[in-house]
Amino acid sequence: VEQIIGPTDEVIPQFRERFGVDKFDFIFMNHWKRCYLRDLQLLEDYDLLQEGSIVVADNVIFTGAPHFMQYAKSCGKYSWKIHRTHLEYFRHIRDGMAELTYIGLK
Repeated sequence: VEQIIGPTDEVIPQFRERFGVDKFDFIFMNHWKRCYLRDLQLLEDYDLLQEGSIVVADNVIFTGAPHFMQYAKSCGKYSWKIHRTHLEYFRHIRDGMAELTYIGLK
């Protein structure tokens, strides 16, 4: 395991050349929700996803990532499901985690 620290919009474009990453099998997103869509599209643009790659994104309902979810549902590149949960420190606030499976363009 190697921890890479830096802004995602700077790190993602470097994965292949600087870090030797060809494709990802699994990605867990748990950062600024407004960056989820941008980062997912960067992963696509840099060809870092393969058929079957799984992207799990936390807190897609509260505080939410509506553009990310709209894209995932409508672009045709993913099968998806929402795992219902609640906020870790506020059990009365409903939330969810998105599980996307990359199927590519058909």
